[in-house]
Amino acid sequence: MRKVLNPFASHFTGPKQLFFNFLISFAAVGTANFANCLMMWSKEMKEGITLRDHEGNEVGKSKIIGTKAVIQTGITWYIMPIAPLLIPTLTFYGLEKRNMIPTNWWAKLGLETAVFFASLTYAPPLATAIFPQTARTPVDKLEPQFRTLRDSKGNWVTELFYNKGL
Repeated sequence: MRKVLNPFASHFTGPKQLFFNFLISFAAVGTANFANCLMMWSKEMKEGITLRDHEGNEVGKSKIIGTKAVIQTGITWYIMPIAPLLIPTLTFYGLEKRNMIPTNWWAKLGLETAVFFASLTYAPPLATAIFPQTARTPVDKLEPQFRTLRDSKGNWVTELFYNKGL
C-alpha cells in the first residue's frame, strides 16, 4: 500500500507525513484485524448464534444474528488500533514541536512507555464499548421460526437476546 501511494505522498513532510504513516498503518492493521475476526468466527456466521428469550430460555440459533454479531465485532477490531497508533503520534509530534522531548535517555524511555501504556490500556475498552456485548433484536428481523414464539405465560415474544462477543 505504501509503494502504491508513495508517488502521491513523496512530497509530504511534518504533520502530513505523520498522518500519512498513521493512515497506512491503520489501514493495514485494521484490515488484518477485520479479516482475522471473520476467519476466526466464520462458524458463528454459518451455524448461527444462540438466541434467548427474556426469561433466559434458549430458543435456537440464528445465522442472521451470527453474521451481524461477527461483523460488529470485526468493526470493533478494525477501529481498535486508532488510539494506539494515533495518540503516540500526536503526543510526540506536539511534544517535539514544543521542544519538550527529554534529552535524558531514561526520561525519554519513561515518557514513551507511559504514552504507549496509556494508549494501549484505554483503547480496547473504548473500542469494545461501541457495541454492547449482550444485545437484543426484534423477532421480525430474524428467521421465520422465531416469529411465532411464546413465553412461559403465553405472551408473544417480541425480542430475543444474544451474546455478541467482544
